[in-house]
Amino acid sequence: MQRIERDSYPVRLVISSALIVLISFFYVFSAGSYFEVGIFPLENRSTMYQSFHTFIFDQFIDSLLISVFTMGWFATALFGKAKTISLLIYGAITLAAFATSMSTLLDLTMLISLPLIISILIYNRFSTRKILKGSSNLTLSIFALFGIGLGLISLFISASVFQSFGIAAPDYAFDIFILISILSPALILFLVGGSVV
Repeated sequence: MQRIERDSYPVRLVISSALIVLISFFYVFSAGSYFEVGIFPLENRSTMYQSFHTFIFDQFIDSLLISVFTMGWFATALFGKAKTISLLIYGAITLAAFATSMSTLLDLTMLISLPLIISILIYNRFSTRKILKGSSNLTLSIFALFGIGLGLISLFISASVFQSFGIAAPDYAFDIFILISILSPALILFLVGGSVV
């Protein structure tokens, strides 16, 4: 029997993977609200067109948290010159946005955070010179655990007594579902086209 090492996933690796999950969670709401994506929620047996406008806390705090989490990811996942340069540039932009309370600059740091992380991950995947310490398997596992947890919380909120007492608890899983449902026509075309192929 093979013995599993106690320190198979260092703490920094777990933190960087968890930060990617948190950034993605906040990013879905902030980017959807920033671009005012059109959604069609089904409420009281009728569908009405609305603009997506949902935040976890509010626009400023969500954007600030995404920026801080991104800097935390740079600090825990990158090493060498890439870590220093990324922290200095992104940190200076975030600090300037926070100090001047410029929502446009803070929105910019929020919008570039996830594409920047994804481009670093793609570069690290195909480059011979690695700049990341990390495991994609751990990140996928944390995404799966977070999704399961969010689904269970959503199920509890939907079936709980909160509804009978009129207490409005936010159902973030439903909001993500509504936001992603705008892709359903393309997915149906893909499904029909896939069956022909």
